[in-house]
Amino acid sequence: MLNAATATAAAAAALAASALAAASALAAAAAVAASAISAASQHYHQHHHHHQHHHQQQQQQQQQQQQQHHHQQHQQYDSVYQQQQQQQQQQQQQQHHHQQHQQYDSVYQQQQQQQQQQQQQQQHHHQQDQHQQYDSVYRTV
Repeated sequence: MLNAATATAAAAAALAASALAAASALAAAAAVAASAISAASQHYHQHHHHHQHHHQQQQQQQQQQQQQHHHQQHQQYDSVYQQQQQQQQQQQQQQHHHQQHQQYDSVYQQQQQQQQQQQQQQQHHHQQDQHQQYDSVYRTV
């Protein structure tokens, strides 16, 4: 019973470490996406000067991302992902530059892959826990 509890605690610690790594990687990817959007916005506004308000909104979002580093990791992970979705909506308004839009999509796909890995790790730990419970019941019979 003690071994099962120790294994569960070790699995939880490993999961927390992987979540922390995923959050920092997601924040880094968000910073890359923000710089890509900033470049796209600057290039866009060189040709379309009458859409200045979009550029101001994106600068405000970048400042919000920098401030998120001071919050807890779990909040940072959620808020960065929400900001990424907001930025994607703004990016769709500027699809005139197709090459820059593809660059943003590749960053967003990387984040989706990170989330899938996170879910698979959680499921893997969950299956191990179920397997340990089944073994302990089977041994007592």
